Amino acid sequence: MSERVVIIGAGQTGRGFINRLVMESGEQAVFIEKDADLIENLRNQSYQIRFGEGARIPFAAEIKTIYSPDSQEAIDTIAKAEIVITAIGTDHLTELTSLLEAALKQRTEDTPLMVLLCENGVNAHEKFAVFKPNPAIEISDAIIFCTTLSSGLDIVSEEMDSIPYDSSALSGPINLKGFLPDAHLGTLMKRKIYTYNCLSACIAYTGALYGYTSYAEAACDPRIEQRMKAIQDPLDRVVSKEYMTPLAEQHDFSTKAIRKFQNKSIVDTIDRNARNALRKLGRNERIVAPLRLMEIYHEVSEALLEVAAMAYCYGIVHHEFTSEQQPIKMLFRELPEAWIKIIENSVQRYLRA
Repeated sequence: MSERVVIIGAGQTGRGFINRLVMESGEQAVFIEKDADLIENLRNQSYQIRFGEGARIPFAAEIKTIYSPDSQEAIDTIAKAEIVITAIGTDHLTELTSLLEAALKQRTEDTPLMVLLCENGVNAHEKFAVFKPNPAIEISDAIIFCTTLSSGLDIVSEEMDSIPYDSSALSGPINLKGFLPDAHLGTLMKRKIYTYNCLSACIAYTGALYGYTSYAEAACDPRIEQRMKAIQDPLDRVVSKEYMTPLAEQHDFSTKAIRKFQNKSIVDTIDRNARNALRKLGRNERIVAPLRLMEIYHEVSEALLEVAAMAYCYGIVHHEFTSEQQPIKMLFRELPEAWIKIIENSVQRYLRA
């Protein structure tokens, strides 16, 4: 068995998208997963990755070897690996520091360990600043555009076959199917989060307010579609200016996002996209960061300010935080006072409804 590739995180993205590309490359990845029940269920267990109705035939996948991150086997495996791919969420990346440090101490390979962070976070690699500079390890960011959802152990996946990664952070290519080098990944990452994720937030939080559970059905609601369109035009203008991307190219980018979200063959939920509202209201995240760009470029989108209010209400209603813990004026303090007032008024209106 090859131990060239290690995947950390056996969730939907790890086993449902990354593992498929690794297996299609003729490799058998070793998995590291902290959920003991998931480890037990997946060990030596085959599962299917299914695609939309009328799409390609299901892909038979398997995980032959899976370890807990606190095991010596996990350290030994990473010490011998060529590439480690993470799919655990940016909030959990720092939990890997001690594991990587232990593996590097016993590593005897001549080539640096390549670590690819498939976390869709702006500058996720900064979580591992402790390893800089260290010639024994190279850390690169990557972008996941593919939507995957679990159905038991099986996965329902969007038809997508590529992962762009930051080639400027690595000394050599990643020789796996679908892994596409991009020397300007930072720009693409921000455009993705401030476009795809911004419009996704519009669907998730407006959809939650309207009582939807199905994400695609919410995206197809004419009222939500109208709100997305109201956000799309000013959003395209500011993103185009900030990242020096032709406006037509950026508009095509955002239009593809909307079409993807309205694709009912991708079975997704409002809850999955709306939860963790506080993180999604962060200053560099999908709602506040685009609003900050709009302020810089003298644009305004009341539709997006309404989404900010809806996200705040979602967090309160679902007991993720309280208004005392996260006062509106503090959470949105970098926005103009007039915009904060719009958010405050909208929050009061939605909470009364």
